[in-house]
Amino acid sequence: MRLSGDQIRRYHDDGFLVSDTVLSPSEVEKIRAGVPYLAETRAEAGRMMSELRGRISLL
Repeated sequence: MRLSGDQIRRYHDDGFLVSDTVLSPSEVEKIRAGVPYLAETRAEAGRMMSELRGRISLL
């Protein structure tokens, strides 16, 4: 995303910039497609950690 001169001035004046379109529609779709995988990966990691905690407490 390229910033216009006006956006750059606003950033310097206000200290922040608001934009409605940071990602393109294709970038958003790629992110949405990966969310189920990320959720499952996180759930699997949680299950693995629980199992490891159980084994460690037995030692």
